[in-house]
Amino acid sequence: MTLARAGKLAGATIINNLGLASALLPLVPYVVLRICRTDHDAPTATNNTEDAGRACFVDPFFWSVYAGADSRLILQYGNEENQQHDGSFYVGLMKAADEHGRKVVIFNDSVGATTDDMWHGRREALVFAKAHGHFVGLHAYGEIDGTYHPATAWDDPGMWQWFAGRFEHLYNLMPAEAQPDLLLTEWGAGGYQQDAGLDNWLRDVRTMQAWSVKWPYLKGWFAWTVGGAGLYGFGRDTLDGWLAAL
Repeated sequence: MTLARAGKLAGATIINNLGLASALLPLVPYVVLRICRTDHDAPTATNNTEDAGRACFVDPFFWSVYAGADSRLILQYGNEENQQHDGSFYVGLMKAADEHGRKVVIFNDSVGATTDDMWHGRREALVFAKAHGHFVGLHAYGEIDGTYHPATAWDDPGMWQWFAGRFEHLYNLMPAEAQPDLLLTEWGAGGYQQDAGLDNWLRDVRTMQAWSVKWPYLKGWFAWTVGGAGLYGFGRDTLDGWLAAL
């Protein structure tokens, strides 16, 4: 909270704790409240209906938390399951959200999971999201300016469209009416951020910040993961000590 009041947190924050998300709400432009569970976060063709989406919105697992959330918090449904999430399910979910006075962020695919033509199957949801003020989420990992080269580095500028710049590539394929506001619900330099080193990671952060103005649909991006031990090896070297540098 001290860092937030001092302007040292990013303009967009993703939090899995209702109390903290609510407290941060007045201090940054966008706060996403994210509660994840795989069996609900992976709608498939078998339940790709508006009714299924409506049911998911008020599913007790989510709604037990979301019902108490400030209406200004953006609620995240779906998280990196890499399945074909088509339009009808999310249209139903967004309609239910509208009826409850909430806005949601949908899809939240991992890097490269979306194909170039997938937006056609999602067009209904994309158009609805734009028309009703909902958000699309996407994850974007990869170096953005060639400063950091992990063991699996790519050096071909054409690979931008598959990693950190995947969102730009996809949005360039879509007509204006199917380009809703975008939140990069996970973003990071190539490889794990702590492996990049603080200087390289900050250079990518600053580059991304400077470039963000050229994408009017990009409303926020979340440097993942800053703070906290836990999965993915972050326990060996968490980024908590880097926060002040931001």
